[in-house]
Amino acid sequence: MSSAAATGAKLRHVMRHALGKDGFRNHFAAEPLGEDWRAWELLVALGLAVRGKSLNRGELQYFHVSTAGVAALRKLYPRQYKRELKGALP
Repeated sequence: MSSAAATGAKLRHVMRHALGKDGFRNHFAAEPLGEDWRAWELLVALGLAVRGKSLNRGELQYFHVSTAGVAALRKLYPRQYKRELKGALP
């Protein structure tokens, strides 16, 4: 997937999945070089996410939605993300 293809719906999808309902959690484990990983790398470059810990000797990489990412989602989905993020960012 090119970075142009990783825009829009895919980026919103992985960020919303990481946060869960109402910001209940804030993590997403992606396989390196997979489609989700590439979307997260773009989000990190845009300042909308941060990298977390690597798991299973690098087989999975945690990503977290940044404060700026949460603010962007609140603008797009104000009814769903009314409350403050419950999970602390790393």
